[in-house]
Amino acid sequence: QNKHIMTNVVTREAPKYAVFIVDASGSMAGSRMTEALEGIDDIVESTLKPQHNVAVHAFASEAHLNVVGRMPVSALRRADRKEQMQRALKGISGRTRLWDTVREVVDMLKAEHTHGTLDPNDIGIHTHVVVLSDGGDNCSTSGAPAQLKAQLAEPGIPNFHCLFLA
Repeated sequence: QNKHIMTNVVTREAPKYAVFIVDASGSMAGSRMTEALEGIDDIVESTLKPQHNVAVHAFASEAHLNVVGRMPVSALRRADRKEQMQRALKGISGRTRLWDTVREVVDMLKAEHTHGTLDPNDIGIHTHVVVLSDGGDNCSTSGAPAQLKAQLAEPGIPNFHCLFLA
């Protein structure tokens, strides 16, 4: 009989970094923005642990990177999370620069990974980019969605995942 006894086995969950890219263009005003922020809150609450990291980037006619800079989920108290994001997004408006902003954020994440600016505890980190937008791009200048799709397929970031929610 082959019996294997394992004692004192410690498994470590891979760290997660949730990066939200929020459309703050004029068409997202009101209930759409409220729903987007509630969606972020739901994702953070249901899938992330206090030690995981989160960041929020926004866009309208231009990119607004790090409106909520990278921080542990524990630093965003649930009671204040939605209000903190609303304050960070206040005053951002304009057209929809979707593709360029996603490309800039992915380039920034790749640079963090390549240049070793991630925390040493983030070895094996899973980076999840979640894009929340109500529509198509109407003012990017650096290429078509097909080019972005190719970049997302080979981002140069291990354990990279991207999801678009409309």
